[in-house]
Amino acid sequence: VQWENAPSELIDGYVHLLFEDTLITNKSVPATSTSMSSVTFQTDSFDTGIYTLVVALFDEYGNAAVSLNSSSSFEVFPMAPLVSGVLESWSFDPSLLNLTLSGEHQFRFSQGLVSLSSGGVMLLENSSVSNGVWTIEQALDSILQPSMNILVHVCDATDSVECEDYELSIDASSAIDYTLEIQCMDASETFLINSTETFVSCTIAHTNGTSSMQVSLTSLQPSSFLLNTVVTEELPISGQIELSLLINTGMENGTWSLPWVLSVVDRIGQVEVLEQRTASFTIISVEEESSNESKDTLTTTESDSSSLPVLGLSLVILALSALFGTLGFLKMRGKEETQEELQNFDSGDHHQAEITSQAIPVETSQHPGALETPMLTETPVESLKPSSDAIPTATDEHGYEWYTEENGTNWYRLQGSGTEWYLHQG
Repeated sequence: VQWENAPSELIDGYVHLLFEDTLITNKSVPATSTSMSSVTFQTDSFDTGIYTLVVALFDEYGNAAVSLNSSSSFEVFPMAPLVSGVLESWSFDPSLLNLTLSGEHQFRFSQGLVSLSSGGVMLLENSSVSNGVWTIEQALDSILQPSMNILVHVCDATDSVECEDYELSIDASSAIDYTLEIQCMDASETFLINSTETFVSCTIAHTNGTSSMQVSLTSLQPSSFLLNTVVTEELPISGQIELSLLINTGMENGTWSLPWVLSVVDRIGQVEVLEQRTASFTIISVEEESSNESKDTLTTTESDSSSLPVLGLSLVILALSALFGTLGFLKMRGKEETQEELQNFDSGDHHQAEITSQAIPVETSQHPGALETPMLTETPVESLKPSSDAIPTATDEHGYEWYTEENGTNWYRLQGSGTEWYLHQG
């Protein structure tokens, strides 16, 4: 409250606080000659609405002050929260390792601050945002782990106590995992002295992953033969590299062994052993190599010579097989020719007997084929040929066996041959 008064004149008074023309409370203005004073009203328990302040001042004689502005009004309304809203979405990019946040908040004084931290490490501090929708992008490469927890802290710009907190759990394993195809070859040949050779060589292919990696091929033991004890190269995404350790064989003959390891450093600095073993190599002189070649030639000649008896034996077996096959064929052929001759002979004999039998009777008791002498005008009737395993019914002194059917038809063949039967045309 301010006023005008004469120098050294004491002024006092009071201030009334009214709500809807009803006195709520009042405050006294202590006597002062400074032309101003102040009073304080605590409004936290007030109802919302319009309030009026009425000021009355008096001099030391009790005279009221003359004022053209002795009253004032103000409004009490509910106090808005410092911050309110939601964290709408978030996403993690496993390739770029970026975290993107989106939220919508209202701040009492229109401006807010957003902070990000993880395990006590401050990633982003007091990034300014306004009422409404906001978006923040933050790199997480400095704290990358297979699993990460991120704390989001949202406050009104005027207060760091009454804030809203959100905790995010991020599975970042896809940003770290990888798949490699590996093929390593050790030195398997004998080396000549004073030459540069490949001790071990590895081919590594990156078939699945989100970042490049450092791959190293390292000898685990120092050696004067090695031209390089370690070779390192960056393996790009979906790429392929080849790493080799080289040796200089020097001037000393012998056999040596060296252990080696192939390893990779992943995106978060972890080292993984891809392959590890010990390889041996032998160093010889030119004279030794020539001697070994001569021995190899001699061994080959001996092997060829040792195979000659086997080859000769095989040829003998083939020759004997061909000979026995030929003899068997000739034997079968001879048997068939003999059967044909006997058949022709028998047919001629019986034909002669038929011609003679017209004038001279003959005995027919010697074999079944002579039981009845047919007339020349008769035509014999053929029946079905018996099977070759049919049991003979008679034999004769000429070396034949006979088979007689119930209808009197006679069949013959060489005795004991087991071949097919021939019809007797007698």
